[in-house]
Amino acid sequence: MPTDTSFSGAYRELEDLMTALEEADGDVYLPNAEPEGPVDYVLICMEPSLGRWAPSADDARAKVWAGFRNFLASIETAILHYCVQRYLCDATQKYHITDFSKGAMLVQRAGTKRAERYDRW
Repeated sequence: MPTDTSFSGAYRELEDLMTALEEADGDVYLPNAEPEGPVDYVLICMEPSLGRWAPSADDARAKVWAGFRNFLASIETAILHYCVQRYLCDATQKYHITDFSKGAMLVQRAGTKRAERYDRW
């Protein structure tokens, strides 16, 4: 089967790889909204956390399956988007926000083996 070399196809292949890494780590894969194409800036956060948006892994999986995406649903991320648009990008520039690792976890566990997790990701 030929590989889809379009931007969207390449992004899907990357998401498949990230999903496999998350499954190996035993966390909940938390995708982002897909960018429309190449961007001028990529902002990289740490790893997504479980909590307000999903108190448990099962709840998180159900919300992701229903369409929830990271960096869209909170006042904190709205402020982040505003600041990026207002102070970093000019009117013609685009950006994408992602995480260094994509497995959502409780904050108390995030520091455990972080260096090893980041090396895998």
